[in-house]
Amino acid sequence: ERGVFEKYDIRIQASNLNVFHGRNVVSKLSPEQFKMFSLLLEKSPEYVSGHEICQKIFKGTFSPVKRDAIKMIAYRLRKNLGAVLGRRIKSKKSLGWVYLHQGVRKSNAA
Repeated sequence: ERGVFEKYDIRIQASNLNVFHGRNVVSKLSPEQFKMFSLLLEKSPEYVSGHEICQKIFKGTFSPVKRDAIKMIAYRLRKNLGAVLGRRIKSKKSLGWVYLHQGVRKSNAA
């Protein structure tokens, strides 16, 4: 409704693409990074497939070129979120990407 989503200790605002950790602004993300992070946060602690990420970010089907683009977006996203939040984003080749909050177990662990 307000373009604000909160989960765990994270709050994101769609209106200005800001990410808050607690009460502090951590980063302002690019639109692609924001879409990816909001999807990972929404689905957490579930893994999100590359196909689902492509649908959200590129409005298209998954391909090797888009897989590389997702990796670059994830790299920049981790860097922009900083050491504490950035290391919570994980990937597993067969499952996709996940945001893991401290103390939350992966539900689709292989």
